[in-house]
Amino acid sequence: MEEKCKNCDAKCCKYIVLDLETPENKEDFENIRWYVAHKDVEVFVDFEGIWNVKFITKCNHLNKSDKCDIYENRPEVCKEFSFETCSLNSGNEDIMVLKNLEEVDEYIKNVFNKGKHLVG
Repeated sequence: MEEKCKNCDAKCCKYIVLDLETPENKEDFENIRWYVAHKDVEVFVDFEGIWNVKFITKCNHLNKSDKCDIYENRPEVCKEFSFETCSLNSGNEDIMVLKNLEEVDEYIKNVFNKGKHLVG
């Protein structure tokens, strides 16, 4: 483990993110509405303009101290994370986060319907 990461709270080990296709019409937003209707699920647009769905769920291999119990044998995707690209250190912030139906509906009404849609 990198020395810089010793005090990490393992933020990246407490969620899963999958890319989404940028919604292009109102029907595309029905899936987004469905996602955020579920507990611990968010949709966000990252700093590069890419739409994502985020499932907030803790890795089974984090111990009580938020350290990885399988660090040497962790999945390759985990190994790709570094101190420099860590969301806590990179300075890259998400453009937008939608956490519930009301926020999605507000986005559709005040952004999408007015031609100000965030396209990746």
